Amino acid sequence: MDCFEAQDRFDSEYDVDSRARRLRHGRLVARLGRQAGCPDFVAAGTKIVGLNRSSFHFTTVNFIFDAATRMVSATPPFRSPKKSATFWTVGGTVYALDLVADESQHAKERCLFERLGPEPRTGGHVTARAVHPDGATVFLSFYETGTFSFNGERLEWTRHGGWDLPFDGEAFYVRDLGAWVDLCSRHRGRLAACRVVGGRRGGAEPDGKCGRDLLFRQKWRRHIEANLVYMGDTKFCLLETLTTEEEKDRSDIYGLIVPMLLRVVTFRVQYSWDGELCVVDRRSRVYNLPWYSSGHKPQAFWI
Repeated sequence: MDCFEAQDRFDSEYDVDSRARRLRHGRLVARLGRQAGCPDFVAAGTKIVGLNRSSFHFTTVNFIFDAATRMVSATPPFRSPKKSATFWTVGGTVYALDLVADESQHAKERCLFERLGPEPRTGGHVTARAVHPDGATVFLSFYETGTFSFNGERLEWTRHGGWDLPFDGEAFYVRDLGAWVDLCSRHRGRLAACRVVGGRRGGAEPDGKCGRDLLFRQKWRRHIEANLVYMGDTKFCLLETLTTEEEKDRSDIYGLIVPMLLRVVTFRVQYSWDGELCVVDRRSRVYNLPWYSSGHKPQAFWI
C-alpha cells in the first residue's frame, strides 16, 4: 500500500520503460503478505477495509487501515452471508450483495453483516454501479438483467429498466457536470458520462456521452488492467498496470506474480463548447512494481 502525490508535469504517453521510477520507501504505508483468496477493498470514512470475498478460505486475515492515523489492524474475516459478494459503501456503511450462492450452506458461518431483506431476482453479476448524490441510494446494473437501485434508508429495491449504465465498474458523481463519470464500457480506454437517474421505478435509459480522449489502449499487448478514482473538484486519477519490456505480452503472465509497471495519470474533466466530454490538465508518471499479481486490478482511494 502506497500513497502518491499529485502529478506536477506532463510526460509523453507510453514511453513507459525509460520513465519508470522506483517507489520511495518513505511513501510505503503497509506491506501485506500473500494470502489465499482475492480480497475486496472498500473505503468507509478514513478507513480502508480489506474484505474476504470467498468463504472457501477460512484462514484469511483481513485488515483495516486508518488513513488518518496510518495504523493497520488485523481483523477476523468479515465474511458476507454468502460465498462471493460484491461490496460497496454509502457513507460509512459497507454493503455486501451476492445473488448466486446457496444461503443454507452458509447459515451457520460467523457473519458480521446484517441481512437487509430480499434482493431482486437476477442471474448476472454487477457490471456497473453509482451512488446517487442523495447519499443513500446506489444504482447497480446486472449482466443481461438491467438496472436496479437500493435505498439504504428505506431498505428498498427498485427496478428501473432493462438498460445498463454505460460504465465499467464504479462511477462517480461530478457535481460540476451534474453527471456520473467513469470508464466507458462500450469504448474501452475512454470516459463516459450520463445524467443521474431518479429514484422512481421504470423510466427510459439516461442520456450518456462517451469522451473523445483516449486514456489507455485496451488492445495494447502490455496493458493488463485499469482503474479510476475520483479526487473531487472534477479531478480524477487513473491507475494502469502494464507488463515490463522483458515480459511484453500480457497473455503470457496472467495470474503470475511478476515485476510490472504502474502508470498513474491525473486529469480533469469538463464539457467543451460543443458539449463533448473532454480530458484536460493531464499529467502522468510511471512506477516500478517489483512483484505484483497480473490477475489483480489496481485500486486507489481518495481520502
